[in-house]
Amino acid sequence: MKRTLNSTRMAALLAATLVLACGGELTDPPPNPGDNNNNNNNADTQAPTVQSVSPTDAATDVDRATIVEVTFSEAVNASTVTSSSFTVSGAAGSVTVNGTTATFTPDASLAEATAYTVTVTTAVQDVAGNALAANFTSTFTTKANGLPTASAGPDQDVSLGETLTLEVRPSNRAAVQLYESLGYRHMGVRAGYYADDSDALVMTKRVRETT
Repeated sequence: MKRTLNSTRMAALLAATLVLACGGELTDPPPNPGDNNNNNNNADTQAPTVQSVSPTDAATDVDRATIVEVTFSEAVNASTVTSSSFTVSGAAGSVTVNGTTATFTPDASLAEATAYTVTVTTAVQDVAGNALAANFTSTFTTKANGLPTASAGPDQDVSLGETLTLEVRPSNRAAVQLYESLGYRHMGVRAGYYADDSDALVMTKRVRETT
């Protein structure tokens, strides 16, 4: 079988011939950049891990309008984080990824006084293709009364005629719809309100007497 030399190998052989012809000595040549045996020692082989989850594991009295956030040890491949690899038992929703954080936003308010299990499977990979080493699970339980609350602060009362104000992520449609059903109205946007520099929707409600 006839073998041919590429231009790089040919040049190296000619240079070696000239060195020997002039009485010189050969030294080990540098590795060929195109050589498949030249291993990349900087390759990422570390599997990602789950660093935190919100709501926290075993949390109780969780708001029905909550979203679920999982933070990884490194950036993950968004295409591997799907409604199949990141689930909340008994809840349908959408999944988004921003760097190291994956967010599950329920399509509707969660049921009251109900235990939910969050599962992230080994289908999730980092950007280098390393998969989660094992499935991750966490649980939380929603409030018994099922309704979100707006706090006036510690040791304070809310009087009739006063206005309650709250902030919510515009992408959290379940929470927005629930607050709307409770009488909250859209008042504006707070730019860069959250830790990830995303905006918050501002909603308000005037306290009225009910009969």
